[in-house]
Amino acid sequence: MESLATDRTVREQFAAETTYLNTASLGVLPRDAADAVRTAIAEYGVGRPYVREGFEAVQEARELFARLVGVDASRVAAGASVAVYAGLLASALPTGAEVLVPDDDFSSLVNPFAVRGDLKLRSVPLSELADAVRPGTALVAVSAVQSADGRIADLAARTFVDASQAVGWLPLRADDFDFLATVGYKWLLAPRGAAFLVTPRRPVRRHAGLRRLGSPARCRTTPATGLSPSSRGPRGASTRAPACWRTARPGTRSRSSSGSARSA
Repeated sequence: MESLATDRTVREQFAAETTYLNTASLGVLPRDAADAVRTAIAEYGVGRPYVREGFEAVQEARELFARLVGVDASRVAAGASVAVYAGLLASALPTGAEVLVPDDDFSSLVNPFAVRGDLKLRSVPLSELADAVRPGTALVAVSAVQSADGRIADLAARTFVDASQAVGWLPLRADDFDFLATVGYKWLLAPRGAAFLVTPRRPVRRHAGLRRLGSPARCRTTPATGLSPSSRGPRGASTRAPACWRTARPGTRSRSSSGSARSA
């Protein structure tokens, strides 16, 4: 009976015109979600701001996402993109901090660290990520599932994890990482423009290797150097480029490698 009910729900909610196998790029919106978006646009179009309902929807989404990754909703931020959250973390790192990333990881995860000229960005093959962590490594930034080929990273603490290709089908516990961010338009089947960030139990200002989050400064338009022209990140290079964020004074020392990541 349960399987029949699930099958009925799927048929009622999804109206793809063909067998759809591209959720890793873009999830099909359930009918309820599509109807909600149409209603909000219609309300805006006739001068009735959809404010109260919008706030309620955001809170409900935070609570549902928190349940999915096993944390309290108070630790979940709702926003628009993974790049924004990566930028917040990039701005919080002290000058000279080393950020370790896998070769060819997605630009939304990597670029915010690359465009800060006073960070040391180092990339290695995914299979070598764990061995590449050293005492001076402040943060390991990695996608839980690689968008290029579907490889799954074996992850531990001291990490900023982009779970966009994972949450919704791959069981993850956000508490296994320091920070976890994801877009909603893939396996979470949400519209574009929805993203989530899970923060540590402790305030960021006390988190090893991170400063207090500073105020955004004027951002230069000079592109990051050492990056591929595609959506992939740098390969085998230490990238330095003009700074795009201003941060506060360091509040803590750089973290050690005692809680480093492990890679498959």
